[in-house]
Amino acid sequence: MESATAGIGGVPLEDGPAFDERVRTGPPVVTREEPVAAPATRLESLAIFLGFGILYTLLGFHIVADLHVVNFDALDRLTRAFMVWYNDPPKLAAIGFSLAPIGTFVLVPFAAFKALVTSGLALPLSSALFAAGALVFVDRMFAMADMVRGPRLLLVVLIGINPMFAFYAMNGTGDAAGLMFAAFGLFCLLGWGRNGSPRYLIGGGLAFALACLTQYEYIFWAIFIAFLISFTLSARDRDEVEVEGSVIAFLAPIIYALGIWIFFNAIVLGDPFAWISQAGNSAPVNAASSAAPAFDVADAIGNVLRIQLVFPVALVAVPLLVFIARDAIGYGLALLIAITLGFPVASAALAGSVDVIELRSALPAFAAGAAGMAWVYFKAESARGLVWALTIGLSVLALPLGWSQMESFPHQNLEQAFTRAIATNEDQEGTSSRGGFVVGIAPEQSMADYIDEQDIANNQILTDNARTFGVIGLTGQPELFFDRVDKGDDEWRAVLDAPDGKVEYMLVQKTDADLILSRYPNAAAGNVPGLAPVVSNDRYALLEVTGPAGDSAADEPVAVP
Repeated sequence: MESATAGIGGVPLEDGPAFDERVRTGPPVVTREEPVAAPATRLESLAIFLGFGILYTLLGFHIVADLHVVNFDALDRLTRAFMVWYNDPPKLAAIGFSLAPIGTFVLVPFAAFKALVTSGLALPLSSALFAAGALVFVDRMFAMADMVRGPRLLLVVLIGINPMFAFYAMNGTGDAAGLMFAAFGLFCLLGWGRNGSPRYLIGGGLAFALACLTQYEYIFWAIFIAFLISFTLSARDRDEVEVEGSVIAFLAPIIYALGIWIFFNAIVLGDPFAWISQAGNSAPVNAASSAAPAFDVADAIGNVLRIQLVFPVALVAVPLLVFIARDAIGYGLALLIAITLGFPVASAALAGSVDVIELRSALPAFAAGAAGMAWVYFKAESARGLVWALTIGLSVLALPLGWSQMESFPHQNLEQAFTRAIATNEDQEGTSSRGGFVVGIAPEQSMADYIDEQDIANNQILTDNARTFGVIGLTGQPELFFDRVDKGDDEWRAVLDAPDGKVEYMLVQKTDADLILSRYPNAAAGNVPGLAPVVSNDRYALLEVTGPAGDSAADEPVAVP
């Protein structure tokens, strides 16, 4: 048994005169001085990280490279990261402002290697590492709650093989990174709630600073947790100075991170809050056009409750936190889960459609639900066996329930294709998936192959990289393209208005969302003089600039299989 000063995992608790004075003058912050169960060791954490990291990487590469279930949000992020290194000129600004930046930044190290990008390996590799990291912190949450090693490892395995968690651990979207940062932040909240050490507040602040710039939903988590810290300390009769200092210690890195992002938006785009208006304002490249269902409160709430079936532990944790934990941290975690449930409803109301409530909206509940049950387990000493059995049972139940929702929920992003790929081990190229998506990257690959075969100089293909990122990435030669990142939107639009003599080609996605086709409607069909389609497929067309736009005739496009 460790000594009373050993703390969690052998890390000393706070001591010294200041600590002694607080003990004499008020109720102690320490809930229990030493863990009953063995703490999570470095070897245990390393085994979880390597085991799941390797599993997700290998299986994910098979899903992406062989079965062609490729998430286009992830492909967009990967191409942006690729352009950071290899665009002409290379620019960190290729990260862009329409997506939360950290989800793209985490791909930058992998994108430095062209083979990882063109093979698709960078996608599962990046998300696998962060998903494995999230599982490490889930394990540490339950270790913090005094759960013995065997039972908590079983919980980690059940979460790790959950089909929804596994899909986003392989697809490279950045959601796994957000989950890891959120899990680390909640682990720090539990640690602080248990022993009051300020180092947990600092760690939690750093974690949520990264989480907020990975997925904007976590901004609301961070704000709420700051109030929770203040409320908890006030309930423990702490003095005003300690309350203010603790809240500042938590919020400082979050405010700093958001401040930098706001500053960059103001400098580059001229609008400090452009990142809010630009988030998610463009239809995915592989989405088929369809009418969006209107917003209805009952439908929105029903959809939110339905998607929670992928991990119902979070729903059950709420009443347990309220009626069993019955302390400030318990009530706070219950409200945090409520915020997690309410955010998709609010987003749907603002968007005016329930289709923004996708299955991925349930992912934050994996972290919040695990933290909630860990705290219930910690507080319910007389009912720990029941709490553990309930958590195990719900995690097992989540496996078929999650799989069923991935097959049938109407608003999603290739989850159905993933279940088909896993169940049949058959190539999903060209198939459809719920949510109005066409699976696969054959159009991108065929156009990229054609461009690779040509002798084209750098910056001679004008393109809207927000629509043609798949082709850019698969060519492995982003320097060939004159994109909106190269010299900014103003110069890009100037070339778009007068392309003759400045670029040789234009690459377009055949949709009105493409800025080139918005400027020259019907150009892909050969109806704009000066822009001659030379190669075309179901999704893209490569146009040759044959003269001043509107002055010369166009040639017939050549079909590419």
